Amino acid sequence: MGNLEGAAIRGNIEQRGDGRSRLRVFVGRENGRTKLVTCSFRGTKRQAETELAKFVADVERNQVAVRHSGSLQDLLIRWLDAIERERSRYTMKEYRMLPERNIGPAPIGSERTMTLSVNGGCPRAGGT
Repeated sequence: MGNLEGAAIRGNIEQRGDGRSRLRVFVGRENGRTKLVTCSFRGTKRQAETELAKFVADVERNQVAVRHSGSLQDLLIRWLDAIERERSRYTMKEYRMLPERNIGPAPIGSERTMTLSVNGGCPRAGGT
């Protein structure tokens, strides 16, 4: 999701039938391929449009899971970079020491991750 700085986030709605929609938001490019995050939604078209706007805002704030092929330690470093503006210098120093000291040398630090999320996946009630 590092390609989002200064870019307009784009999203769309795909009607699936029976009041269901697929919300898709562009999150950047990786290795020449477009990366999207998706979420299923059940409701009216107007509700889906409102939910898409919220979904885009969540993506802009890095609060949506995005497939990540790096290690757990890589993911933690990306997360620390994302929250740095919101924390004091001392807090960030302490936060950065934790993965280096506790996860980096351990076998789990080199484990590959697929999809991790701070908030557990699809946004708000109505998403599935």
